[in-house]
Amino acid sequence: MKTKYKYKDFVREVNRTVESNLGCSTLDLPDSITLIDYWHSDCEKFDQDFWCAVDAAYEDLSNNCGITPWATY
Repeated sequence: MKTKYKYKDFVREVNRTVESNLGCSTLDLPDSITLIDYWHSDCEKFDQDFWCAVDAAYEDLSNNCGITPWATY
């Protein structure tokens, strides 16, 4: 399925995932990852690439902070 996402949508969704699972925002956590490293051109066009990038960023951010990702699911 094709959709048009922007980098700001990606940052917003990573932050929403962090907030819903950890109860804080990405700004409250140490800068252990660079979000732009997870963004690539296919994220703009394809849902699966976009959401996989969101999940990967959340997972790495959680792991780098010593938090088990998806622990609240």
